[in-house]
Amino acid sequence: MERQPVRLMGVFTATASPSVFTNNTQSGTTQVPMTLSRTGTGAFTLTLADSYASLISASIMIQKAIATDMIVQIASSDVTTAQTVTFRTQSGAVPTDLVAGDKIIVCLDLRNSGN
Repeated sequence: MERQPVRLMGVFTATASPSVFTNNTQSGTTQVPMTLSRTGTGAFTLTLADSYASLISASIMIQKAIATDMIVQIASSDVTTAQTVTFRTQSGAVPTDLVAGDKIIVCLDLRNSGN
């Protein structure tokens, strides 16, 4: 059991361009805990605002208006140095982009460096 893990959550909405996402995580002047960028077809990088000792668990989901058989697969994580989590969205084994209005919902549980 982790003592005082840090939970980061975010919702990102795809715009008309598949490489641009609106970050719905920001509220007023609150610091956004992470940003999302598209790095290729169906490939994404979450960049964290802070460094953490380790990634305990990750849940990344897709919300779509139309029923589509898509999965999210985490490719790598380095929450200490690079402060990133990379993942892919796929239909079967084929990298697949999201369309405007689709959402990526993220929940990360992390171990803080002090724990």
